[in-house]
Amino acid sequence: MGDWEGMKPLSNPWWWLDWAAGLVAMSWVGVEGFIAYAKARQRLQLGLCAPIACNRYLLWGIVGIAWVVYSWVFLYQAIQFETNQVWSISIDRANGAVDALGVALIWLVFFPPRIYQRWIGGAALHPKVAES
Repeated sequence: MGDWEGMKPLSNPWWWLDWAAGLVAMSWVGVEGFIAYAKARQRLQLGLCAPIACNRYLLWGIVGIAWVVYSWVFLYQAIQFETNQVWSISIDRANGAVDALGVALIWLVFFPPRIYQRWIGGAALHPKVAES
């Protein structure tokens, strides 16, 4: 197709397959994260789940949303670039911010600082308190 860089969504039909694959994968991450979070909240109320584990599922759901937003902004940016041959700095910065948010949240999922762990652990009700 002559689009070795993969930057021409309007003239390269295969570009859409690549973009859709990323969108579906990140949508799945978000949906599964929120489903697992809802189930973990129930287990948390019964005292069968640690608050930090429950919070990790919520963060995964938010990561999925952030990267879905990233995919849509990237779609707009790629179409704009193909039509105008100008790379928008403001859209690029917005994409970078959304991508950095997702990376920061993944870092928080796997390497939560002690202060964050205490904050999340203190926010949950103790099982004995939940009974009364």
